[in-house]
This record gives sequence, structure tokens and C-alpha cells, in this order.
Amino acid sequence: VTIMMTASIKVYNRLKLCNLITMTILVATVYRFQELATLFDERFKSREKKALAGDAVAQYRIGLAYLRGSGVQVNIKVAKEWFRKSSRQGYARATHKLGMLYYLKKYGMKNNIFAHRLFLRAAKKNHFLSQYYVSLTYLEGIGTSKDLKSALRWATKAK
Repeated sequence: VTIMMTASIKVYNRLKLCNLITMTILVATVYRFQELATLFDERFKSREKKALAGDAVAQYRIGLAYLRGSGVQVNIKVAKEWFRKSSRQGYARATHKLGMLYYLKKYGMKNNIFAHRLFLRAAKKNHFLSQYYVSLTYLEGIGTSKDLKSALRWATKAK
């Protein structure tokens, strides 16, 4: 019985030590996360201010934040509006991302014809991913009629 009690006390002390270490790590992690969250909030507010002033890159990045839920609640409709504002200013990455919103089912607004048009607009501005998607849409006839010649032309541009 004495041996069992001694062993139990040793196990209890080890668990206490493990719990203390775990709690220390947890508190440090939460503290660090709060620091990063504050930093991210400041960065987001700065970008939002630029986006509201008409900066196309900032508008694109705000759209990404809403699309991914980075520091804000995921909101596809708000993300789409920010991408649209940026795209209207000619920012090809935003035009491509807007095309992806319409191309992929997971965003709930699938429209292959509109996606193809957006990819084509960004591809003409040398956005290589859009060039690839234009090639794919021509090859498969997604949102447009099949056109192997155009598919090959866009595929060679996408590098």
C-alpha cells in the first residue's frame, strides 16, 4: 500500500508540473495572439482607410480579408463588392479573384459566362492565372464555345 501511495503521489506531482507547463504555454500563446490581433486590427484599419479613399490594391486586400475571414467575419458579398471596386480601377488580381467567385461553386454565385469574361479581362492585362483559366474555359467550353485555337494561344501566354 505504501508503495502504491508513493507512486500515486509521484504521478500526481508530475501531472501538476505538466498542467503548470501547459497553462504557462497557453497563457503565453493567448497573450501573443492578443498582440497579433491588435497589430492586425491596426493594419486592417489602415488598409480600410486607403480602400475607402480609392486605393485599388487596398480594396483587393480588404476583399481578401472578407473572403478568408482574416480579422473580420467571412462575408462573400462584401468581399465581392471590394473586388468589384478594385477591378473597376483595372487591378487585374481583383478581376481574377472576382472571376473565381463566379467560377467556383463553393461561393454560391456560379456563372461561367461571367467568370470567362472576367478571366479574359484580367488575362489581357497579363495576369498569368487568368490566362490559364481563359485557356481552360476555351478548351472545355466553359462559359464560352469551345475554341482549341484560342485555348492554345492563351495557354502559351500563361507562363
